[in-house]
Formats: sequence, structure tokens, C-alpha cells
Amino acid sequence: MILIPPSSRCRGAHGVDATHLISSIKNALADDASKEVQSLSFRAVGDLVVIEGTVGSRKDVERVRRIAESVVDADDLVLRVSRLR
Repeated sequence: MILIPPSSRCRGAHGVDATHLISSIKNALADDASKEVQSLSFRAVGDLVVIEGTVGSRKDVERVRRIAESVVDADDLVLRVSRLR
């Protein structure tokens, strides 16, 4: 058995530093979205960027998707965002 220690930096989305991608998405959301997206969490899983949480409206869900897909390919994005009821 060969053990490979975890890297301190995760690579995702076809070799691009996932930390950089997540930071880019957060910055774009901060510039464009409402305060309600502050409840979102971001992580990298393999080549995917995962965004989870809740926002205030369906419009905010679509805005998060649009902004995230402007940074990351839709195939490399898992969006688990729902609106508050």
C-alpha cells in the first residue's frame, strides 16, 4: 500500500488551483449578489467546486449559478443552493 499525504493545496477544475477558483467566485458574488448569499459554503471535491447553502429568493439562486458559472465550467460546479421559505 502506498500512502500519499494530502496536499495543502487542492487542485480542481482541470488542474486550476481550487482555492483560487473559490476565491474568484466569492469575490464575484460579493460584488454582485445580495447580503443573503453570506450563508453559502464553498469547497473543492476532486475536480469539482461545491457551493451549498440558502439564499432569500429564487432570483438569488439563479444569480449565484450565473456568477459561479462565469468562473467555473458548469460541468465542474455542484450547486446545492435553495431559497428560504
